[in-house]
Amino acid sequence: MDTMKAIALRQSVRAYKTDQISEEALESILKAACAAPVGRAKYENLQLTVIQDQAKLDQIREACGGAMDDPNANPTYSAPTLIVVSTKLENDESMPIAV
Repeated sequence: MDTMKAIALRQSVRAYKTDQISEEALESILKAACAAPVGRAKYENLQLTVIQDQAKLDQIREACGGAMDDPNANPTYSAPTLIVVSTKLENDESMPIAV
């Protein structure tokens, strides 16, 4: 597909099927993610975590609901797979914590 056509056709999704993504589709998504540029080219600090365990997804939803002061908040929109992109902090960096 042409890049501009793909950009023009993209949509935000706020409802997901309960079916688990196929291994082939997940592999394709992770390959694309690994090919994406990373700030300061710090590829060694990048971590992709795939979460498909429903109990863990429920814990994340509950924790986010508590942090948002809304027990009904569902930031994952009940998606059966969550891919978390994270990074290691450098020795001299600190992470600001919002209270």
